[in-house]
Amino acid sequence: MVSVKLDSENTTMYSDYIHARSIDSDHHPSRDWVKKLHATMGYMIPEGWRVCGENLYAVHTLEQNRGRERQVPETIIRRMFDRVQPPTVAEAHSVRYFYSEE
Repeated sequence: MVSVKLDSENTTMYSDYIHARSIDSDHHPSRDWVKKLHATMGYMIPEGWRVCGENLYAVHTLEQNRGRERQVPETIIRRMFDRVQPPTVAEAHSVRYFYSEE
């Protein structure tokens, strides 16, 4: 699957491990939500596969917003995140699987 790079942090999930950016990324509280998500569904990732995406957790976004000249009110950002519902595979417009023997 190909997506547009958003203003967030890359995250990679395996069936038994999750990391941000690089395999040896340090802990940060903004990664707790995605780690909890992985704990509930990581077992469904087939052995040898990985799921790559972006961690759009609100804390990260709020920190970035505070650094902008024209900030979006924090109450608006929090309301937006409370309504986020990630699509299921059945709702995706297209899913492409890339597999290599390498």
